[in-house]
Amino acid sequence: MKPAYYRLKYGLHLQNELTQSVKANYHDIFTLTKKVVHHVENVVGQSVSDDEIAYIAMHFGGWLDREGVSVHSHQVK
Repeated sequence: MKPAYYRLKYGLHLQNELTQSVKANYHDIFTLTKKVVHHVENVVGQSVSDDEIAYIAMHFGGWLDREGVSVHSHQVK
């Protein structure tokens, strides 16, 4: 999260080549991440792009996997 924070804070916009893949293959995790990213937006004072959300979702998904937690579409509203 630190690299994402600094990219947002200093206006460094990166293109994430995996964004479409994350959206397609991990839609539930991407959606959950997009719903909670407003907390980051409040801290940095700007909106978070889908490219950045995809990076965060990859980390979040990895953590969920390590914890043995699975997310299903019916859990995402």
